[in-house]
Formats: sequence, structure tokens, C-alpha cells
Amino acid sequence: MRETLLKKMGYEANAQSTRNLITNSNKYGATEGSYAAPTLKLTPNGLLAVSPKANPIEQRKALFALAIADVAEFNAVFEKRKGNNMPAPEMLHDDLASLDAGDRKACADVFTSNVKHLGMLVERDGAQYLMTLEEWLGQKPITRATASTPAPSHSVDGAPANADAAGVDFDKLCFVISTIKEDGSEQRRHADMIFSQYVDRALSGSGLKAVRSDKIGDPGMISKQVIEYILKSKLVVADLSFHNPNVFYELALRHVTGKPTVHLTRTQDRPPFDVGNFRAIVIDTTSVETAVMQLDTLRAEIGTAIAKTLANGESRDNPILTYCPGAKFVADGL
Repeated sequence: MRETLLKKMGYEANAQSTRNLITNSNKYGATEGSYAAPTLKLTPNGLLAVSPKANPIEQRKALFALAIADVAEFNAVFEKRKGNNMPAPEMLHDDLASLDAGDRKACADVFTSNVKHLGMLVERDGAQYLMTLEEWLGQKPITRATASTPAPSHSVDGAPANADAAGVDFDKLCFVISTIKEDGSEQRRHADMIFSQYVDRALSGSGLKAVRSDKIGDPGMISKQVIEYILKSKLVVADLSFHNPNVFYELALRHVTGKPTVHLTRTQDRPPFDVGNFRAIVIDTTSVETAVMQLDTLRAEIGTAIAKTLANGESRDNPILTYCPGAKFVADGL
């Protein structure tokens, strides 16, 4: 069974790299059985970490346990540094004083690599910020203490400051930009799937509500409302599938604000040059089977991207503000 499994995975059974992989996965608690054992199997956390049917939150908890919590030295560093900017590497070495001096650098490097791989180390105010577990899981709202943008203030009448005349609180909204088209069309089915099955569920625990242009219930001119939602919403998720001109126009409006934005696209729709360097989550919709198999994994990936983007707060890391570093957008009359 061991050799059959390794062959299926594309590994040479007796190669040193394969032995190292098995040994290390065993040390992390992901697998049971040494490289010489006749049978290898995943531990409960190892199985949960790779299962396409796992609950996204439980899957992330399993990944965190394997990479950080179940390694005593890593967990000690994490508990000390979480919710703060990462210090210089030398300070991490001091956190590992229980280890031999020669092992501290390697341990600190692996810890840093693990939190980066999980997506828990994010850019914030020009520094690397280590998210708490609750922030990473999306179970703790982003606050003044954990984000680069200030907490929403309130006007004298008690209404949220970032609200329209109808009292819509944009600090609690995620506006979804996508190609919609008419009912029954390929584009509409795709847009509905992305909205309900991916974005809406990925927002669970974030305190944000997903809204799309055709779901705005307020009276008024549609174009003005869409622009207002694009400019004011706490978060925008832009689905670049089908390369619709309206989507790119609306995305450009969002980019000039520098506010949190997440990009999605279909596998077959390669982003054009101007946004090609901006990371996009790629969703394979070429078959129903593929879409179902990756559903939970991509929900978790989108949830992680949302948490990281919100933790970063406002950023100039987009094509418009990168090319025009001195630009500042001010929305009058909205």
C-alpha cells in the first residue's frame, strides 16, 4: 500500500526527498507511519486539512494546529506575537531561548514560513502584521486595534458616518462587481453561483453583508447607486470573468480609492495586462464535477483573502495608485 500510494502521488519510494517528506509530515502530525512502514495514513487533522468536503473553518483550524499550535515552540512564539507587527528575526530568536542557540534561526525561519503559508502574516501600515487566530478564521471583526483604517465613527444623530441618505451603513457591506446579464444566461448563472456559493459564504463571521447591483433595494438612479456602493463599501469583490467592460470600469473606480478589494476570475479568463499583476483567485468552472470538488477549498481561500485584505486596510498597491503615487481621491457630493 505504501509504494502504491507514493507511486500515485508521483514520488519515488526510496528517494531521500520522499523519506524527508514522510518524516517531516509525521513530525508535524499530518501522517502516521515512518518512511519504512508498510502503510501510511493521514491523521484526523491531516485528513481534515486536505478534504474537499471539510467545513472551511474546521479545515483552517486543522491547518493551524498542524503548522503552529501542535508544535510547542511555534505555538509559544505565536501566542507572544499574535495581534502585533512581527519583530526583527533576532527578536524571534530570543523568543526561542529554550532551544540550542544553533537551532533558533532555523526554527524562527520555519515559523515565519508557516504563518506566511497560512496567510496569517499580512502587510499593514508598511509592516508585517501577525493575525490572531480569530481574525484569520473570520470570527473576529476587524477593529481599530487590528486594522490600518479607523473604526467607523457616528454623526451627531447616531447614524453611521459612512452611510447614505437612506441610512445604508457601507462599513458593513461587501459590494460584488460581476457580469450579470439576463436570467438564464451563462453569465447570470455564473454570477449567481459566485455570489451565493462563494462570496456570501466566505463572508460568514466577518460582519459584512454581500450586495450586488441587482440586489440594491433602494429607490433612485441605478448608476449613481452602483458608483456609491463601489466607492463607499468596506470591501469590494470583483469577478473579472467574461472580461466585461463594465466590470473593469467599476474596478478602476474602486482602485482609485485604495480601499480593500479582492479579485476573482474563471480559469479560462486570463486577466488583461493592466490588472495581470494583481493577485486573483482562480475558479475552475470548466465542469460541474471540478466546481463541486474545489468548492470548500476556494471558499476558504476567498475567506482568507478577505480577512487579509481587511486587515491591510487602505492600500496603494494597485495599478492606478502605483503609477500615480501622489494621487488622492476625494468623493464630493456622495
